[in-house]
Amino acid sequence: MKKYLAVTAGILFASAMAMQSPVAKELSVPEYSTEDLKSTGPNGEPAASANSLELTAEDRQKLKDGKFKVAFAFHMLSNEMTTTELAAIKDTFNELGVELVGVTDAQMKVETQVSNIESLMALQPDLLLSTPIDPISTAASYRAAAAQGAKLVFVENIAHGMVAGKDYVSCIAADNYGNGAAAADIMAEAIGGEGEVGVVFFDANFWVTDQRADGFKDRIAEKYPNIKVVAEGGFTDQNRVTEVVDGILVNHPQIDGIFAVWDIPAEGTIAAAKSAGRGDLIVTTIDLGANAARIIAEDGMIKGLGAQRPYDQGVAIATTAAYALIDKKAPEFVAVPPLPVVRANLLKAWEEAYHEPAPDNIAELMK
Repeated sequence: MKKYLAVTAGILFASAMAMQSPVAKELSVPEYSTEDLKSTGPNGEPAASANSLELTAEDRQKLKDGKFKVAFAFHMLSNEMTTTELAAIKDTFNELGVELVGVTDAQMKVETQVSNIESLMALQPDLLLSTPIDPISTAASYRAAAAQGAKLVFVENIAHGMVAGKDYVSCIAADNYGNGAAAADIMAEAIGGEGEVGVVFFDANFWVTDQRADGFKDRIAEKYPNIKVVAEGGFTDQNRVTEVVDGILVNHPQIDGIFAVWDIPAEGTIAAAKSAGRGDLIVTTIDLGANAARIIAEDGMIKGLGAQRPYDQGVAIATTAAYALIDKKAPEFVAVPPLPVVRANLLKAWEEAYHEPAPDNIAELMK
């Protein structure tokens, strides 16, 4: 009897193992360059790599002697990207002897950002850093800041009608086009090089997210003839992305994958897909947030992404600001190299992006 039970148990165990999904094949990390950057600036300016920025000993002394003050009007300051960016800016300014006199968080509300800029200018900074939420609605505020004597350095977006080298010094951003292309390469491998995909984009006047979507679509069109972009859906509220994706899935029920322009819309895409019974949908995106990293580590629906390098971007922002403060000629557009991420390089990529180890829960999932 014991022998019979043992054999039966063995058969049941073997059957259960056979019914489990096979271990997914690790996707490869797309090739990329840290110098040959694909993005262009908001007015078509060629990209200068952030790696090319350099301050001499004489520059550093000028900065210390200048006792300069800088303020930053953030669009939002509530995720790993922006908080890490701010930490790097503080570290760099502390090293250079530049005082960061004020930092504000507009929480993606235009009227709040306009008010924040006015409040920061009361502190009489020599330079204002900012990411305009709406380039048109905020333009007058930036022009007023410049009229009060503050130099302007933009991050990830610029105010409407302003020209680099004339109205503002420079703009710094990730190589968003390159990150979009990386997300396309990951998508292509994940769906086997053929099929139908969709794009969920930010339907607003936001140049960097446009470049992400363009990078994805252009790479698919140029490199993958057997993959077709069959649907595009735009959103203005990242918390209502599920409605957009619902429509895509109704019209294209057999779609193989969807690219979302950053990680929170990607999470909305996943929620909509699961509700529609499409847990097999492949998702790629931009931005290595903690939730996206966890999903990749679990071999979930996000198979990979193009990541920004927030610490390096913060250093580039502060260094470009330093150029402006001492009247050193700065590139009109500075781009931070892309960082393709799949499960195979997740922990290393996290360290490259944030300059610290991945959170314990993500590291544990990778064991």
